[in-house]
Amino acid sequence: MQIAYAGHRVLYASSAIAFDPQTLDPKVEKKRKLRTLVGNFQMIERYPEWMTPVKCRLWWQLISHKYLRLLVPWLLIAIAFLSVMAPKTSFIRLLIIAQSAAYGCAAIGLLLPHLRNRMLTVPAGFVLLQFSCLTAFFAYLKHRKNYLALWQKPAISRST
Repeated sequence: MQIAYAGHRVLYASSAIAFDPQTLDPKVEKKRKLRTLVGNFQMIERYPEWMTPVKCRLWWQLISHKYLRLLVPWLLIAIAFLSVMAPKTSFIRLLIIAQSAAYGCAAIGLLLPHLRNRMLTVPAGFVLLQFSCLTAFFAYLKHRKNYLALWQKPAISRST
């Protein structure tokens, strides 16, 4: 982003190879996702000029691909709250039933991960991502003085 912000072009190299080793350990993956999302909040704080069309030609890609997703959990909470508070028309009742069904599928998918059904795993993954985003916001606020705390490796228990 700093290269693009400086006015240079960023090109796609189809022959480039990148390695991103993934772990199958959910705890390690959860910490990695937390660091990534906290980094998005850090970027907003450190480089607000990246979001201005006059100064940064990639502003829309950055906002639409990285920053708007940080609003989704807050919007979902607002939608649920407003749905419950809205006058109870048949349409609103249908929306509440649909939301409840989606969150119910997500809950089942999270509580029973051995059930490999897309009707459960997709909503579960979506809700887990939104929860991670909320957690990252509060971790960002908590660790603003020491972001290195987010990089600490989990303690490894050794059996003797």
